[in-house]
Amino acid sequence: MQEFSFIPVNKNKKPNSEVLELATGKRTWKQFQKRKPTAKELSMFYESSHIAIVTGKISGITVIDLDGTAEQDLLKQGYKLPNTPTVKTQSGGKHLYFKYNPALKTDSKINEQKNIDIRNDGGYVVAYGDGYEWIKHIHNTPLQEVPRFFIEMYESHKKGNKKSLANGGSKGAEIEQSESMQDAYSKANYINMIDFLQHHGYDVSDKYNFSCIFHDHEDNNPSARIYTNSKGQQRYICFSHPDGKYNASLIDLWADLNKITIHESIKQVLTYAGIEHKESEFIRQQIDKYHYNTMKIGNLEYVKENYPYLYKYMKRYEAELRAIMDYAESKLLNTKYSHNGEAIFYLSKYTADKVIRAEKRTVTTNTRRANIMTNFLVTLGILNKIPFDELNKDVLKQAIQQSKDNRIISFFSFNQLTDKVLSIANYRAEQLHKAKFKISSMTRVVIHSLLGEEIANKVYPNLNNIQRKFYENKFNDDYLLFSKTIIKLIQEKGYTNKKEVVQTINDGRTVRGREYIFDKIIYEVVQAYDLKYDFMKKEQKLKYNVPLKVRSRLIYKAL
Repeated sequence: MQEFSFIPVNKNKKPNSEVLELATGKRTWKQFQKRKPTAKELSMFYESSHIAIVTGKISGITVIDLDGTAEQDLLKQGYKLPNTPTVKTQSGGKHLYFKYNPALKTDSKINEQKNIDIRNDGGYVVAYGDGYEWIKHIHNTPLQEVPRFFIEMYESHKKGNKKSLANGGSKGAEIEQSESMQDAYSKANYINMIDFLQHHGYDVSDKYNFSCIFHDHEDNNPSARIYTNSKGQQRYICFSHPDGKYNASLIDLWADLNKITIHESIKQVLTYAGIEHKESEFIRQQIDKYHYNTMKIGNLEYVKENYPYLYKYMKRYEAELRAIMDYAESKLLNTKYSHNGEAIFYLSKYTADKVIRAEKRTVTTNTRRANIMTNFLVTLGILNKIPFDELNKDVLKQAIQQSKDNRIISFFSFNQLTDKVLSIANYRAEQLHKAKFKISSMTRVVIHSLLGEEIANKVYPNLNNIQRKFYENKFNDDYLLFSKTIIKLIQEKGYTNKKEVVQTINDGRTVRGREYIFDKIIYEVVQAYDLKYDFMKKEQKLKYNVPLKVRSRLIYKAL
């Protein structure tokens, strides 16, 4: 009989951690990817309801898993199943055992009907137990080579083809695509880490600690766990990793485990989820646009010679322009995020300030200046500000959901800095120069008086119904939350302050975000509930039992 590496599993096909720990002192089965169980260990494994065989090099086998109508689909296309060891599974499918083929990787849904899987290195298949029957036993049936049609099917799947050998090349359902690396990375990081790792044979959980899944880490005292962060992304954390605490996303984890590049890791994770990563022509065109713009900005002598008024501003604000343009390029997603053929991105004045400070390597915060800077680029015609009602509804909804702390966001697109665009920008810069314009004094009224109503409306568009409704709803929700908290705290001890209110409301937003909302609504609350928000004098502190050392502004009910 072929010598296999066995592991105990439960009826649900998950590794039986209790039996493994009883037999080996460890809850993980990964050790049996490198060695076969001893006779004593194997005898203890029989205590489990089911026994699985570890696939791959350790057992010398590659297994093709046929589910549902996979066998019938293959037969209809003239593919005859080979005479090789075969197990009928509890679902009615079949496990076909073949000689080990290192070119095939453990993978799922390699055909268009998504009912053919491969189990190889890093995987296992249930072989014994209730519901599993050897139709062609390993005792008297020799292992065959993996048939060429399965290999071609796998290779076709890897390339992301939309036509499958299993159905004769007929057109099937459209595969979800990821057009840019940013989009691919974002999608891959939201794929369920536990399902993905369990699918590849790893014993992991978010309910309890488990042994680290890295082969070179003997984690006898389980110290790994999977957590979900505030963004809904799962993180793999090992507290006793050889190089210190290890904290990684699914993408980085899979790359480290398999010693592959991040790009290849993303492709493999997306393939598991049935998503094809293929950079679109639109994304390539937008990348070329940003590279072209970078070239133009880098050649300021050309700008100086041909567009002298524009040069004055570009030289002064080159760092700000580069920062926003680099940020925009990093947010390239897909054709949904476009307007009039140009990629769009959304930005709040806080994000603009953050990216500008990073580019200039300064810690001084100036959100007002950052906001003026983006508006100034719109004024020159380098940036376009996109009205909400001209946006794709799905994009608008997603962007608003992802915007932090209810901050007002605007949507922009970059123009390609052709000579025509630079000529228009130079003309506007000339008008501003002649009027002795100062960017710090930039307002709608100023732009209207210098460049006209049309440009002023582009830079300072009035809130349309969509924007107004969204921000009014946001304000109402925040108003109710903060006002209830303030009233409750005042009822408890007669007064409260900003710090206490912000600490009491812990709704997932940052402290700075909650402080921003507090500042926005506090005067509305004070007026509505007839409260005071001021510094207390000594006699007032004595009346309200406020410690004399308190120096902050307080919110209290006027007596």
